[in-house]
Amino acid sequence: MFLKSPYHQQVDLQLIKDPQFRYTRETIRAHELFNIDAIQPDYHRELNDWMKLRALDQSYETIVLWQKHKVWMIDAPSEAKTIDPYAAKAAGDVLTFGLGIGYFIFMAMRNPQVKSLTVIENSSEVIALFQKYLLPQFAGNTPLKIVCGDAYDYFNSEYMKRFDYVFVDIWQSNQDGLTCIERMLESYNPPIEQVDFWIEDSCLEIMPALIFGYFYQLIHPSKRLFKFHRRIQKMIKEYFDQDNMLISQVGQLKELMYSRTIQRRILALPHK
Repeated sequence: MFLKSPYHQQVDLQLIKDPQFRYTRETIRAHELFNIDAIQPDYHRELNDWMKLRALDQSYETIVLWQKHKVWMIDAPSEAKTIDPYAAKAAGDVLTFGLGIGYFIFMAMRNPQVKSLTVIENSSEVIALFQKYLLPQFAGNTPLKIVCGDAYDYFNSEYMKRFDYVFVDIWQSNQDGLTCIERMLESYNPPIEQVDFWIEDSCLEIMPALIFGYFYQLIHPSKRLFKFHRRIQKMIKEYFDQDNMLISQVGQLKELMYSRTIQRRILALPHK
C-alpha cells in the first residue's frame, strides 16, 4: 500500500535540486521488521502498550532528505501510516504546523471535506523548496496559504479559532515530541476534538505509567516507581492533588491513566 500511495505515485522527490538540501538513499530490506505506526495503547488499559511491526515482501530503496547536516525527512512507510488518518479526518478550514515534503497537504487536498489549507512553517528555505519543486506536482486545487513563522507564535486561541481542524507536526520523533507538545499546551490547551498532534500516542507513551505511579505512591508513600521525568511527575501530583475524588473501581483508575483529555490538562499546567 505504501509503494502505491497517491503521493508516491505522483510526486518525484528526486526532482529536488537545491544547494540547501541533499538526499541519500537507504535500503529497507525485505522481511526485516520495522515500526510502522505510533505506539498502540493497550486496549485493556493495563500498560501493555505495543508497537505495530511490519516487514516488506521486497526491498525498498528509500530517500533520506537532508537540510544541510540535519535529517529533514525519511521517505518511509511510517510517514504515510501516521499521517493518512489525520488527512482523512480533516474538514473545513484546516491549519497545519510544519510543511515538510507536503505529504499531509497532498493527502488533505484529496479530501473533499477540506475547504482550505493554511500552513505555518518557520523555514523560508523549506517553503521555497516546496513551492518550486513539490507543489507544482500536486493535482489538488484546494486553496493553500503558507505562512513563514514560528509555530509557537501561532499556537494560540486568537489565531486558531478561525480554523475547524488543526494538525501539528513539527518534531522529528517522540524523543522531542513530548517537549514540543508540552510547550504548546502550556501556551494554549485547545479543544481536544479540534487539534491532533502527530504520533501523540508515542510522544505521551510514558503518561499512563507516570499517572499510575502517582496513585501507587499514595498507597505506598515510601516507594517511588520511577526516577525519571521528575518534572512531569510533579505536574501529575499537582493536577490530582487538587481533586478529592474517590476511586473505588479499577476501571476508574484505568480511565484516569489513559484519558487524552487528562494527559493534555496535566501537560498544560504552568512549568515551575
